Amino acid sequence: MTGDVFDIDDVAFSNIAPSREPCSSARCTIQPITSEEVTAFQAEAARLELHSDPKCRLLGATMRDQLPNVQIFDKAIVRYVGAYTFYGAGYSYQTNGEWRIGVARRFDDLNPRTVADETRTLRHEMAHTLGARERRTSAEWSARDFADRCE
Repeated sequence: MTGDVFDIDDVAFSNIAPSREPCSSARCTIQPITSEEVTAFQAEAARLELHSDPKCRLLGATMRDQLPNVQIFDKAIVRYVGAYTFYGAGYSYQTNGEWRIGVARRFDDLNPRTVADETRTLRHEMAHTLGARERRTSAEWSARDFADRCE
């Protein structure tokens, strides 16, 4: 795929320009990935590669191959739309043929996420690297389907 492809989990984030890093200093900061996160993500990729469903096996292989491109950011990207607050706990985008997958460690300063939460978000965002859309439009799996069905 050429050009820029960008995704963030909610339509409230759809107007963030694809050529911009979604985790700018004003929104959040990239943090080093912990050994616990690396171990959990590697274990999830290995588990999925043995899954009974071929789509989940493909997701597992993709996760294994793309793990060097995973970024952890400190807190969810918050967007206010009218009376609603949306938390972007993950993003995936491609620039110059390389994917960047981001996963939030916390929703905000008071609400951390578990490594299991981060792993589910990682499954969801990795599904986008396979071409999965945010919402199902046909019989094809959405990113949410990958995150849920490959649990």
